[in-house]
Amino acid sequence: MKDFRKRPQRPKKNKLIAGVAAVLDALKNAQSLDRVYLADSLPAATAKSIRSLAVDASVPVQVVPIVKLDSFNVGQHEGCIALKSRIVYQSLQSVIDWAVGEGRLPLLLMLDGITDIRNIGGIARTAFCTGVDAIIIPGGFSYGDYLRCGAISRFAPVMEKIIDAANGGMPLLGICNGFQVLCEAHLLPGALTRNHELHFLCRDQKLEITNNQTAWTSSYSVGQEIVIPLKNGEGSFQCDDATLAALEGEGRIIARYIGENPNGSRNKIAGITNARGNVVGLMPHPEHAIDTLTGPTADGLGFFTSVLKALVK
Repeated sequence: MKDFRKRPQRPKKNKLIAGVAAVLDALKNAQSLDRVYLADSLPAATAKSIRSLAVDASVPVQVVPIVKLDSFNVGQHEGCIALKSRIVYQSLQSVIDWAVGEGRLPLLLMLDGITDIRNIGGIARTAFCTGVDAIIIPGGFSYGDYLRCGAISRFAPVMEKIIDAANGGMPLLGICNGFQVLCEAHLLPGALTRNHELHFLCRDQKLEITNNQTAWTSSYSVGQEIVIPLKNGEGSFQCDDATLAALEGEGRIIARYIGENPNGSRNKIAGITNARGNVVGLMPHPEHAIDTLTGPTADGLGFFTSVLKALVK
């Protein structure tokens, strides 16, 4: 009788990089890789060298029996095989630079709330046909949030580069969980704690823009009222009195909640910025309000037109 059980497909040979030297070169040259497989019999010093480069490149490493690597049928793999990425990821800045170099404004597509990943292929094909330069897929909650939101993500290898870039002036926006990570990384002061009523919130929230001098808020006017979704369980911004006085005195609060305080944030703070104005943390979700077809308003679009103006000068 024929066995109809689905068996895992073996990667094609042109998607594999075999051999210690070849894999090391791929990692050093920042080639886009999905995973590195190391044989459990690989010498410790060699494995350490590969792991170190893989961590820097945020490439997962999996230790497997030698028979696993033999099953790929690639000849002399030397106990090390890397799987090339099907998708090559680019930094947002590189996409923007490329589009500007072509003499036009970049067209970005942000996907959020995708419930069926089988739709992404069709979306990507349609985006390609309509001239979209980049597809942005935002993440959700971070690993380790059950300890304290953002506390573990703050130590992710990529954060070192993000912190260096932010300190160098790159515009950086942390939304919701991203705001929590920025505070844990000390790019912004204070911390986000459990909502004061201990309930998860999901509603459309009215905000007042209080600072339009940042890379992310220049498209708004001071005092402008906007409506964007608020979705959080740990969105209460807290800080000591001295920090609060500094934020207020230096005009570093970029948005406040209007009406009742939804989560118990000090002084109804919804978002803050650093002294330079390039790093902003915001608890509500502007990316969920960029057009009236998918959001309650298009009021959130100003955050993204602001950063485009800041980058394209």
